[in-house]
Amino acid sequence: MTETEFALLELRLLKSGTPYHVHQGERAFVCTSPYCRNLFQPEPSYGPGETATTVQYDHGDVHA
Repeated sequence: MTETEFALLELRLLKSGTPYHVHQGERAFVCTSPYCRNLFQPEPSYGPGETATTVQYDHGDVHA
């Protein structure tokens, strides 16, 4: 995502009160999962009963 797209996503998340973080591992992406244990995981962590098809925590790659 471009810097502008990231800024718009960040603004949307902040306005909705949704905390986010950016993973830094082999793939850098914006994540809203409250279940992540560290920022170097290649994918978001899901809670009990959650899967990638039931909830979206990955909001796209961040390119430097």
